[in-house]
Amino acid sequence: MNRSISGFFWGACISLLVVLTVRTLFGAGRETEQEAQQRGATILAAAAEAAGGGALAKVESLELNTRREAHFAGHSRGQSDVDLRLIYPLQMRLEVKVMETQTVGGYASSGSGPITSIRPTEHSVFAYAEGSDGNIWWRKTPQNIEERPADNGMQLRVDLVGALGLYRRAAEGKLQAKFSGELQFQGRPVQVLVISEGGTRLYLDPQTHLLVGAAYPVTTGEGIFDAFRWWADFMKVSFQSGGQEQSIWWSQYRRVKFKSGGKEEAVQFPYLWTSHLDGTRFLEEKVVSLKVNGKQNPKIFARPK
Repeated sequence: MNRSISGFFWGACISLLVVLTVRTLFGAGRETEQEAQQRGATILAAAAEAAGGGALAKVESLELNTRREAHFAGHSRGQSDVDLRLIYPLQMRLEVKVMETQTVGGYASSGSGPITSIRPTEHSVFAYAEGSDGNIWWRKTPQNIEERPADNGMQLRVDLVGALGLYRRAAEGKLQAKFSGELQFQGRPVQVLVISEGGTRLYLDPQTHLLVGAAYPVTTGEGIFDAFRWWADFMKVSFQSGGQEQSIWWSQYRRVKFKSGGKEEAVQFPYLWTSHLDGTRFLEEKVVSLKVNGKQNPKIFARPK
């Protein structure tokens, strides 16, 4: 997918996708329920293998930073820095800071001339944080903190981070999906699966076998919306699994722990996410940095005081 695709083009693609998705349901009806389930299981197994195979089970945590750009009515509405940490299967913490630009420098008060060059500078302002400790979901804003029991919606949010959670559950046999047909997207066929949890639809590239999109309902304070997320710019991400934990003494007499030995593993991860709400593009997210199996402090997932 081209990173510079316009909002108009995306809207047209999403509209076409919805129409063709409905049409494919009739094609899938020629298969029995059992055949659709079996074909769905086969496609999911191929997806998990393409995404990393046995390495998926060794992915315990993710730590990533992204730059997010919001869109409204086809125009950019500003950028944010996002810090996301998670431990599988259901612990997650996400913090969003809005980026603001200010002009610094200028002339001396006496008018005798410039004292510094005038230049724009960017700084971040806390917007909100949210997460799950595995039992409750919480959200913190500058005004208050709210919480509710963690549910399937929270599980899906964790799974949709690069789709690794979906791949992991598919590899473990914990994700059931039914084949629903094929459609054409950007001139290429896409396989459609429907998973039992909330009617979420998955879109897979039959050539790479990777997940390239997902459609799912999103509940907000303003109602329930149809959301789409598309993934692109897939890259191989390497990490070490196994080995033994060792430590060394560092400066200021600080003990630094690390793992030695083990095996180098790799998984596929998308570095570009594009999200749509009711057919309109509203977020584009680019991964700035990603670390697999970094040591995470469990306390950061707890509800803030």
